[in-house]
Amino acid sequence: MLGLEFVYARDQPALDAYLAGRIGDREFRRRVRYREEWGYAWPPLRDLLACARRWGVRVRGLDLPPRGGRAELATRDRVAAIRLVHELSGTNPGRAVVLFGEAHLAASHLPRQLQRRFGSARRTLRIFHDLEREDLPRPGWYASGARTLIKQSALAKSRADSLARVYRAWAEETVPEGEIDLPLVVHSLITTQAHFARLDPRRVRIAPARWLADVLPEVYALRESARVTRRLAEVGVSRASARRWLDEAKHRGSLYLPGANLMLAGSGLRALALEGGRFLSLSLRPSRGGEGVWSSLVVDALAYGFGQAVDPGLGARAIRSSGDRGVFSRCRAAQLGREIGSALRSGVLSPRRFHRWLKADLSDERASRRLVQVMQRALVALR
Repeated sequence: MLGLEFVYARDQPALDAYLAGRIGDREFRRRVRYREEWGYAWPPLRDLLACARRWGVRVRGLDLPPRGGRAELATRDRVAAIRLVHELSGTNPGRAVVLFGEAHLAASHLPRQLQRRFGSARRTLRIFHDLEREDLPRPGWYASGARTLIKQSALAKSRADSLARVYRAWAEETVPEGEIDLPLVVHSLITTQAHFARLDPRRVRIAPARWLADVLPEVYALRESARVTRRLAEVGVSRASARRWLDEAKHRGSLYLPGANLMLAGSGLRALALEGGRFLSLSLRPSRGGEGVWSSLVVDALAYGFGQAVDPGLGARAIRSSGDRGVFSRCRAAQLGREIGSALRSGVLSPRRFHRWLKADLSDERASRRLVQVMQRALVALR
């Protein structure tokens, strides 16, 4: 197995599509936001992935956003270690090559996290490349203590020149005027909404080695209709259906598609707030629930609550209708959601109670109806 720092775990679908040959270099880099998130020279990593594809090596993205500075290293190292243990246990034993920056390879960081979880069952070997050390007089391999090697392919200080070129390229890079980093905006909005409910996407675990931050949706601007159509085709959505979803997204302003985990995003905060709430309402529960009137009402109300928590001006028309749900159902969801959002903002609704609502099983319509009644009674009591 090959584990990578430069690919977030949430971008695993894009990595799988690239390794399978379904998308090319340009589309892969756009999906993982390579320029914005990484920015180093692409050819060496392209060659590495080509080698993994040729040999049939399993490749996994291990990192957790955001990368930030030194303060984030401990969390990212812990998460990467948990992912590695998960990948190398059960039906997937074997060896792993992990490509992380040298700060993560300090003995007190990722190696210690792996040692804590693997114990004596696994042995690790650290390999550093091209360290700026004057005591390494020529290129070659050097041992540096127990189970640590240094591969020196360039003399000291020559690496600094290479890094300086990268830093100059970053400094000189200009973003086209008017271009908005839409994925960053949407993910930041969803994170803000989650924080209203005392939920940290980097700490809420939704599977043994998966966090809420790992499933933040892929984000596409409404104008990217061709890319959206191609992306939806990967999950079996026809062109006609894709056009219908795009038309709906343009009508609503934004639209979250849970089946593909895509956000079709416009520029209006109001629509984005509601669809971000819909993502949270659906993604935090073990089963996403049925399409019945009552389960849909619960999802809509909780989505509206998340949206109203950051935008008190949401109206009832913001909720989109589907199936046999009419104006009454939509207004009822908006009224319930408005009370949820107000209770979240004021702090009278306890996070523990709200989390129970978010995690409730909605596959049974009678249970969903009872949950609506429970929510209504609780909110009345909190007034």
